[in-house]
Amino acid sequence: MKSWVVFLCVGCTLGLSAPLFAQQSPQEGVFALLFSKPSGKNGYEEWIMAGVIINRNEEAKKVFTKLNPSLSDIRRVFQMPEIRQAKVLFLAGLNKRISLPRNAPDLDSLYGPTPELAPLRSCARLHAKEIYLALAEGRNHDAIEAFRAGLQLGHHIQMQTLLSGMIGIGMDAIALRTLDGNLETLSVQDCSALQRLVEEWLLWDSPVASLVASERQWIQRAVQKVKNDPKSLLNIIDTLNAKDPTPEQVRLQRDIQNSVGRMSGLMSETGALIEDFFQEVAQNLKLPPYKRKATPRIPKTTLAGRVAYTFLIAGDRVAYRYDRERASMQMLGVRAALRRYHWERMRFPARLSELRLGELAIDPFTGKPFTYRLEADAYTLKAEDPTESM
Repeated sequence: MKSWVVFLCVGCTLGLSAPLFAQQSPQEGVFALLFSKPSGKNGYEEWIMAGVIINRNEEAKKVFTKLNPSLSDIRRVFQMPEIRQAKVLFLAGLNKRISLPRNAPDLDSLYGPTPELAPLRSCARLHAKEIYLALAEGRNHDAIEAFRAGLQLGHHIQMQTLLSGMIGIGMDAIALRTLDGNLETLSVQDCSALQRLVEEWLLWDSPVASLVASERQWIQRAVQKVKNDPKSLLNIIDTLNAKDPTPEQVRLQRDIQNSVGRMSGLMSETGALIEDFFQEVAQNLKLPPYKRKATPRIPKTTLAGRVAYTFLIAGDRVAYRYDRERASMQMLGVRAALRRYHWERMRFPARLSELRLGELAIDPFTGKPFTYRLEADAYTLKAEDPTESM
């Protein structure tokens, strides 16, 4: 069954807005949409403007989105005044409070785009290419600092809404892949610095619990909205079922139509089921990933259960994305330690335990060390993926 709450999450990130800088052209409509009253104190404003500047430069867009652009192309783009300006804006934003633009959308206007997505992705790609350029030119310290800035961007984005959290994870992945694929260029000191950065990142607040709590409040408000306006749920389901509805969706639509007269009681029962669900999820998230139980499922044996189920996103999948990012970051730190070890001894260790990395080398999905295998002068490092058995 399609879950219409996915569309509700999209609505959480929408805002109404106006220009920040006097020199803004009409092309900066995204900024105007997001900030009706820019404060100059919110670093998110600089980030969006930086992304807008990148996106209106067709050559920069082409280079930043190309899979394997040439080094000369990357250098040329970074010499452009506009891209330099975008970098200055982004770094200025890091030194300010970060707050996403928000509004309180109603259930009849939740199908718009997420206008911040394109400029934020451009900021992430800017940093990925900056990492690559710095590594190519032997400026490893600059590469690691660019990686730090990219992680800060992703982390701030993740702390806002469920949808922005997924966006933030994608941003981190862009920077991580770039650095992870070029570890052989790092010196002993660079490897130590990167390992410290990863260990620092692991201490940053996890967004999962706060995002789930925020989503819980938002969904309960949506339930109350339907309780007060029963036809709003029918309108949304009509929209989602406009093309090729499944028999289950058709039955749900029919049963809801037959229950409009008792929608208040139905939505009270639905709200209670959702509240119980989130309480179980919150308790589950307090455990490390390898100790968690499967996310509870609301039984669909009653109409209230079937309605409640359509409000929910699979919590286990959401948490898994964050856990997988954590595992990827930990493995980056471990690989930096392995590279440092190789510099010092001209070989990789026979066992991961020789590095004495403590929790850094523990797979969050198993509670045991990452799988490490040494073959000749090469190694494999792997985390268990719970989706393989799901």
